[in-house]
Amino acid sequence: GIAAAGYVTIGVSFIGDYYPAPAERDRLISWFTVVGGIGSLAVLVAAGWLTKSGGWHAPFALYFVGLPLFLIGLFTITDVPVAAAEAEGGPAGAILRAWGLYALILLISISMYTITIQGVFLMNQEGISDPTVTSSVILMTSLGTIVGAYAFRFVRPAFGFGLTLATIWGLLAVGNGGFALTPNVWLLAVFAGLAGVGSGFMTPMMTTAILGAVPPAASARAIGLAMGCLFIGQFLHPLALTPLRV
Repeated sequence: GIAAAGYVTIGVSFIGDYYPAPAERDRLISWFTVVGGIGSLAVLVAAGWLTKSGGWHAPFALYFVGLPLFLIGLFTITDVPVAAAEAEGGPAGAILRAWGLYALILLISISMYTITIQGVFLMNQEGISDPTVTSSVILMTSLGTIVGAYAFRFVRPAFGFGLTLATIWGLLAVGNGGFALTPNVWLLAVFAGLAGVGSGFMTPMMTTAILGAVPPAASARAIGLAMGCLFIGQFLHPLALTPLRV
């Protein structure tokens, strides 16, 4: 968990350092999210194949991919001179000024994990218990995330912040609400995909908004706090939804 949070924080922060121009930065963060979604799909496929061929211990070998990446990083990743020359970390006040964005990230993240966390339980209650079917439906959220992240680079300039944010909430509302109201497997997959598109918009939308709201010297700390809000929302999700379910 520490490694995952660190990788996302450092990756987005480096994009902000290497590509300070807003349009280019937004495009690269969009691709960052797309590649992350493709990687998640690849891991799911590889984990299934490894489990069948080597037992349930085998998928954990995928973590060893970090070793060659670490070695590559030693020789390819360097601090950007301009960013390195600035005050380390940046002023705390600049980060606190973006508190509204952090609150939005927290609220949206509680909603965006609904199908991923609760979907299997709901499908089992509806009599859909085949693991292949349930996993395929949930997988549609990952596919939707890839689509949304790729489309972000076109939607954000055309819609602006407010309308893009409204689109995220709308997609999550239709996706989560529709998923709860139908037992049809094909419709479940469609609604899961729509919620995934909303999630795909959300990550690059909020990270680019954070980078645009704070000075470059504070970008790493600001993105770290944003990722913290994202994971706290995921942690709070079952605590928020269990009373509603009961």
